[in-house]
Amino acid sequence: MKRKTLLGLSLLLLIVTFAGRAADVDYAAVVAEAAKTGDMASVSRLCRRWAAAEPGDERPRIILGRTLLEAGMTDRALEQFELAVEANPLSPVPRCELGLLFLRARKPDMAAKEFGESLRIDPTYLPAQLGKARVKLAEGEADEALRRAKEAVRSNPENVDARALVARSRLLARPWEGRRGVSRAGDGCRYRA
Repeated sequence: MKRKTLLGLSLLLLIVTFAGRAADVDYAAVVAEAAKTGDMASVSRLCRRWAAAEPGDERPRIILGRTLLEAGMTDRALEQFELAVEANPLSPVPRCELGLLFLRARKPDMAAKEFGESLRIDPTYLPAQLGKARVKLAEGEADEALRRAKEAVRSNPENVDARALVARSRLLARPWEGRRGVSRAGDGCRYRA
């Protein structure tokens, strides 16, 4: 009996020690380091551990989803982003990631829905604002994309992505406006010296 008690206490001490060490792990830093070295297997393994250790944190699922998407595993990435939504339904980030995935898959209707959900959660979330503008570009509505991109720049004037989207939208909406020396002449476009 004494031996079983001692063995049980030793086992309990061992479990508590490992649990304490696991709780002290800075998963975000460890995952970032693994990603920096290009070790995607470690990123995957660490993200799964992180998600198990902190089930209400959407970050490991988002990182894993992005990693899978880069590797061309769209279905598995979709699953991870959906799990991120479940982990933290009050965060705009997983919905925006779903929108970006759908936009990349050329499903603008589904992308618009996810960006809209993201903005419903946080109307100031810039990546979702830009996502809505990109959806409009994908649908061929460059004027509306330009309007949305300009709104994003007004709220975040220093953001390079927002400014680039304004420029791209402007070119697609009005390709001749603001260009000096460019004319529509006869058989095509020419630059005038």
